Amino acid sequence: AQKNLLGRKVPPPVAIEQVVYDGVAMPGHVQMEVQLQLRVVQQPLQRDWISLPLGFHQAVLQKAPQHTGSGDFFVTLNKEKDGHVCWLKADPDTRHTLILNLIVPTQQAGSQSIITLNCPQARSQVKRLAVPLADAVPFSDQLRVTAQADGSMGTIFSFDFAGGQLELAWGKTDMAARKPVTRLQASSTTRFTIKGPEQISMQSE
Repeated sequence: AQKNLLGRKVPPPVAIEQVVYDGVAMPGHVQMEVQLQLRVVQQPLQRDWISLPLGFHQAVLQKAPQHTGSGDFFVTLNKEKDGHVCWLKADPDTRHTLILNLIVPTQQAGSQSIITLNCPQARSQVKRLAVPLADAVPFSDQLRVTAQADGSMGTIFSFDFAGGQLELAWGKTDMAARKPVTRLQASSTTRFTIKGPEQISMQSE
């Protein structure tokens, strides 16, 4: 919450009510459609533009954003600070839908693919993340991911999260890698015997 000139807390001029993600993984990236449900809470002085930082620093807009609702809008990018920023000029107590089509790069770590995305802090749902790998397994310490088959060649993940930093990996289950590792510890004593400049012997026990 922000504070007015009297120091009282006031709500932000615009609120993100929900974010829904729908993505398809490709080699090296994910094509992601992001739908944001917005509500203008209050109008700033002199009916000025309202800025709403969205994040998505790692992503690139695939095409022009779409907006449903009264008023005007545009989207800018500042990778060093807020990432993508939505600018709105609209009346108070109005609702808006903003759709962004993003290309999000993925990283490869061994046999796993990893997506990392800085998302808005709002109630969020990944309705679908389709990956081109049959029987793919999600790897995450924070998310409860549901996986289902997508035909015979792919897997669909879905999950809810609270926004913020999103990181998810997927790959095949490697049963050999999941077995406990047996570590052997050995110690030895090495003795050097020096009888002269060219008479050095070594013995290990």
